[in-house]
Order: sequence, then structure tokens, then C-alpha cells
Amino acid sequence: MQMRWLSFLNLSPANTIGSRENRVKRGRLHCAFSRCLTPLIVISETDMYCHKKGGPMKLTDILPIEKWVELEKEISERYGFNAAVFDKEGNKITQYLKWANSLCPVIKGDEKGRTFVCAVANQNMIAQAKRTKKTVNGECDAGLVKFLVPIFVGEELLGVIGGCGRLLHGSEVDAFLLNKSTGIDLAKIEALSGDVTDISTDEVNSIISYLEEKIEGIVSGFSK
Repeated sequence: MQMRWLSFLNLSPANTIGSRENRVKRGRLHCAFSRCLTPLIVISETDMYCHKKGGPMKLTDILPIEKWVELEKEISERYGFNAAVFDKEGNKITQYLKWANSLCPVIKGDEKGRTFVCAVANQNMIAQAKRTKKTVNGECDAGLVKFLVPIFVGEELLGVIGGCGRLLHGSEVDAFLLNKSTGIDLAKIEALSGDVTDISTDEVNSIISYLEEKIEGIVSGFSK
């Protein structure tokens, strides 16, 4: 069944990917591209890890931190995205950082940009992934592609892995909304947007499928 991911504004599925109307409210994601999303593997309760030290499981319980860094590097270097692994609270678990363009570090470095663009998109998408146990993809208020693949062990969400910072073919950076949301000078936004690369929906879906398979393998290997 085809599914269309909608924002928390309950937008109509008729809305298009790049329409500014879908991003009219600050800090909200808009209707993203359609794709059939398949649930990731879920281990039975009897196979779940019993944490020796007590307390909730962490991503580093199923894979060493250096291996998560390797995955981030692959997403960044192979696919050209800002790559990150986040815990279930939305905190990045590694120190790895390689920007996909000149615009994203300026948004992230701005207090309003960090709060109203990056953080809200992350929080909303992680919440969506937790509820559905499926990959969530969309765009942030800057109009840039963002996707998160959930990492579950049993019924417990440990975190997500994903990327952001590129444009879908035919889309453009929403400089107007970004200016209104953050106060960053419009001319500066437009100048910094020059090296934002585009990508097709099929390519994004292919990357997501690849990461879903990687996560399924990690979780399956952990359960054995």
C-alpha cells in the first residue's frame, strides 16, 4: 500500500512536494514524497537483550560507537548527505561531522535555525518513527530532504540513523520561509544555497532501502 507521510499539520495528500503552503508554519515538516515503507525487523520479547548493568538499552549496546561512525561516514561520503545517528531523545551519539553544503552549518549555528528548523524536524520525525516503526522521510522548513530510519530492538526504539541537506529534483531552498523563521539575511541564504546538490526521489528511496537492510542486519546479528 502506498503511503504518503504528512506533517503534524494534517496536510492534504494532494499537496505537492515543493509547495510553500506546506511549510507555512515555522518548525513544521510538510508533505513528503510517496513511497511504500516496510517495517524493519522486530525481535521477539524472548530474544531481547538483558542489559547487564540495568536501565534502558543504548545504541552502543548493539554496535560499537566506531561502527556507527563508519555508517555516518558512508552516508556522507557515498551519498552526499549530512549524516547522523541519534538516540531516541534526538541526541547525536558521535562526534563525526561533515557538512553536505554551505547553508546547513549556518542554519545549525543560528539559535533560531537550530531550534525552529533542525530540532523540530528531528523531534517530529523521531516521534513519527517511534509510532509507526517505519522510516520517515520529508523536508525541513528550508526545503531540504531529511530521512530517518528507526532502530528497534523488540518494541524498544533505541534511536535513528539518517541524512539531510540535499534537494529533490525540481525543488529549491525555501529562502523566504527560512528568512522568516530564523532572521538570517535573505541574500545570505540565497548565496549559501549555491552548492546544495539535488537528488531524485528514486535515489533517496534506494538509499533508505540500503540503510534499512543495514539496520536489519545489525539488529539480527545482535539477537543471535
